[in-house]
Amino acid sequence: MKLSSEKLPKNPFSLSQYAAKQQKFFQWKKEKPDYYLHANLVDTALQFLKERIRRGDAMAYFLRGQLYFEEGWYEEALAQFEEIQEKDHQAIYQLGVMYYDGLGTIANAEKGVNYMRKILDSSCPQTMHLKFAAAYNLGRAYFEGKGVKRSDEEAERLWLLAADNGNPKASVKAQSILGLFYSMKEPKELEKTRPSDHINKKAGPSGMACHEA
Repeated sequence: MKLSSEKLPKNPFSLSQYAAKQQKFFQWKKEKPDYYLHANLVDTALQFLKERIRRGDAMAYFLRGQLYFEEGWYEEALAQFEEIQEKDHQAIYQLGVMYYDGLGTIANAEKGVNYMRKILDSSCPQTMHLKFAAAYNLGRAYFEGKGVKRSDEEAERLWLLAADNGNPKASVKAQSILGLFYSMKEPKELEKTRPSDHINKKAGPSGMACHEA
């Protein structure tokens, strides 16, 4: 069963408001009619973000890293996310994906797992939209035995947590993978399993200050 990381979930806290105010930046993400037009839009977006950063726009730092990531410029994205990880939880999530999958760096599953744990264990409200995806990615790590000791039981627990009983705002990947996971088991192994934990908005402190993302 070949698995891939969950994409960065949309940020309901600030990105939609940013998009409404800064529509010029988001033009680069629209349909790509041809290479040269897209390249020009990307260049325009980068220049726009550079100016926003000069003016002290905190969100612009993350958006520049995300633009690099979506364009496949992984080394540049990694450097940007590393720079802002203490202030942006979305950057932490992306670092977890990049280190686990070896994007822009040599794969380091243990480091990727640690970044995902930071998201899952955080008590900050700004991480709530990331927790289901982080739980799925951690479940993947346990299923694959990368960065942690392999455990189907822990993978199942985390995927059930991430799937959240079919919640459309939870991890679609977890909801899909559980069916495949159960199909691999012998009938006698199949029992109804409920997660022993849940996404808790009042989780214990993660050791990281809560920052607006």
